[in-house]
Amino acid sequence: MIRVKAHLLAASFIAAARNDIRYYLNGVSVEPMEEGCLLVSTDGHRLLVIYDKDGFCTEPEIVSLPALMHAQIKRADAFTIELNKGMAKLKTKQKKDKVESYSLTTPYIVIDANYPDWRKVIPSDKKLVSHDCSVFNPLYVKDLHLISKYTFNGNWPYVKMFSEKKSKTTLCEVSDCALYVLMELNIENSDTFIVPSWARNKQP
Repeated sequence: MIRVKAHLLAASFIAAARNDIRYYLNGVSVEPMEEGCLLVSTDGHRLLVIYDKDGFCTEPEIVSLPALMHAQIKRADAFTIELNKGMAKLKTKQKKDKVESYSLTTPYIVIDANYPDWRKVIPSDKKLVSHDCSVFNPLYVKDLHLISKYTFNGNWPYVKMFSEKKSKTTLCEVSDCALYVLMELNIENSDTFIVPSWARNKQP
């Protein structure tokens, strides 16, 4: 049985694969913690880990939702979603009278597979030393806005980006509960960055 915040699950699917032959990447891995649970997704080029401190998960499960439920968990009044025995139940929250009710129930898919050990790409050092240059797909940076939209609870969204030399990854702190990891692209001269002359030199 799984119960998580609907918006956090919506954010998790942003980094999941689409129709990948590695079928287990097409879903979100929900993993239990001593308190709360983790929502993990990756397409092999980026990784998103979200901690739902109020979530509940009895055992690890890779889940995939139908299109209708995908749309509904992004609603402004979406509250929590429960996944149990192949059925997904979305609970909404009415702000005025604070009444919680189930607004949608649909089947969902449990992907029967072992999820990759995603912690291998997380630097083991708690304190990281940055390097100068990172190279990654700009489309993945665009998704930072959506992840921030669904996970940030404060008044001022922020993204803190940190490049780590040893693992060649860029870690993005999107909020206090979301870590977005970008794996670098291998391109020529990726370890150097030259500021163009038209930007450095003042024109006469």
